[in-house]
Amino acid sequence: MTNAEDELRRRRERGRQAQAAYRKRQTRAVGSLAEQNHDFRQGIGRLVNAARGDESREVADAISELARAAGIAYQPRLAAQVDRDDVQGRCSADLVIDAKTQSFSSKGQESLRYGPDAPTKAANRLDCDIWFDPMQCVKVSLPPDDILPYLGLAAETFAGRVFWAIMERAQTRIPSQPAALARQALGHSDATRRIKASFIRSMVDARLEYKRTGGISPRHAAAAEADLGMVVHRRVVDEYRVRGRRPEAWLSCVGVEEHARWMMAGDAFGLLAAPAEGEAARAWGTLFADLTGRLLDASVCFGDGPRWRIEVVHEILGDWIDRVTALPAQVRPSLPRDVQ
Repeated sequence: MTNAEDELRRRRERGRQAQAAYRKRQTRAVGSLAEQNHDFRQGIGRLVNAARGDESREVADAISELARAAGIAYQPRLAAQVDRDDVQGRCSADLVIDAKTQSFSSKGQESLRYGPDAPTKAANRLDCDIWFDPMQCVKVSLPPDDILPYLGLAAETFAGRVFWAIMERAQTRIPSQPAALARQALGHSDATRRIKASFIRSMVDARLEYKRTGGISPRHAAAAEADLGMVVHRRVVDEYRVRGRRPEAWLSCVGVEEHARWMMAGDAFGLLAAPAEGEAARAWGTLFADLTGRLLDASVCFGDGPRWRIEVVHEILGDWIDRVTALPAQVRPSLPRDVQ
């Protein structure tokens, strides 16, 4: 029995060391990607600011494409400027726009119709400072930094499944229980207490939209700035430290997976975290939904996602593990003898 216990301890220690090395690699990778994204956006921002309006058509189009990819608003300037006094004189009178004929007119100026039948007069509509901003219709193509650990293959890890399941539950719960959200998830910190529930809903919608489509529509763009979640996270962490509280005592979804691995032997965790097909998957799915529901109820918002106290995670995971291992044999994953 002693040899078996020693072997189990050694396996757990090797597992912890492997997880520590993995966390370091993941942290370095995420940090490197965030720095590259920041440098990319900064460089394109400088390019957009340096544009003078006299660039060739190809260069202007290239700048527009880069700005769109970086999620930066860019409105090309006109190389030929209309005489300012003439513009002011033309636009000083009341402007009348006819929605049926698609024409406009002002006092002292004849009605100008624009469209396929009058291409030579189309440019005259710029005389009255009517502008169309194409960037208003462009999707944000870069993901927020706070969801990088849960994208791609990471979405299929235990941490990724917990994170996205909680996001989907929150999407439906926030509109129906905004007061509970403000009290439980946002009320723990001054940095989050001032955030409205409607904005949190927009942040959730933006992240789920990116997971589904690979982009974020303009209506959620304000809640999808690349470093928004991390900025809020840093403010929460700073506030906790000023108050003498330990932010490290709160686990992210990645921390939840690490704690689950610590509570279970490696082989057992692999079986319980990745169930089989058929009846076993259905039974596991029901228990997993209960798990994520309890985690959502106990979560607080740190800006970069939900967080939980270690003891809360330990209790919730312990109940979940007991319920999964108590499933009937025909729908329960088989555990190796040395970890039962």
